[in-house]
Amino acid sequence: MSASNVATVYAEAVFELAVERDKRAVIVDEAAELAAVLRQEPAILAGLRHPTLAPDARQALIRDLLGERVERELVDLVALLAERGRLDHLLAVLAAIASCDRRDRGLVRLEIASAVPLEPALRERCSAALRAVHGVSEIGFTVEPELLGGLRVRRDGEQVVDASVRRHLDRLHEQILAVPAQAAWRTREGGA
Repeated sequence: MSASNVATVYAEAVFELAVERDKRAVIVDEAAELAAVLRQEPAILAGLRHPTLAPDARQALIRDLLGERVERELVDLVALLAERGRLDHLLAVLAAIASCDRRDRGLVRLEIASAVPLEPALRERCSAALRAVHGVSEIGFTVEPELLGGLRVRRDGEQVVDASVRRHLDRLHEQILAVPAQAAWRTREGGA
């Protein structure tokens, strides 16, 4: 299961529970706040994931750190991710909770990443086309130089299109590695 699918599954479960218990707003807000704290203080998550920390000590630490600060559903989420060895997905799960909320309210966010800043006219054309096709309510543009060229589009955090040069180079690299060395030499010798 891909990382984005893992995040979506856990987020949807927590979000549904929040709606059922009439805690939607508070859980969505607290998930965002918790994610912000974990991004500002990466040592917290690193400590929780430390391999020498015994599972029962990890659970106790999670409950001590979060118990009085966030709703029980979020404490249980973090504890469950820890128990299943998936704390590396925690930030993605917390972000996916906000995506569940936006989707439930009929709001769709697209994030368009490019290797260089897009010209304003191109940004407007992209925005207009995507709003017409996808019913998008919010579009953000980011610059990710590692893409090298092209675009990557994410819908509420989940990848929709990756037309980046980086992706094409990565796929080419995988294809080259998939060809056994002996077969490559035979093809070369046979063609000479």
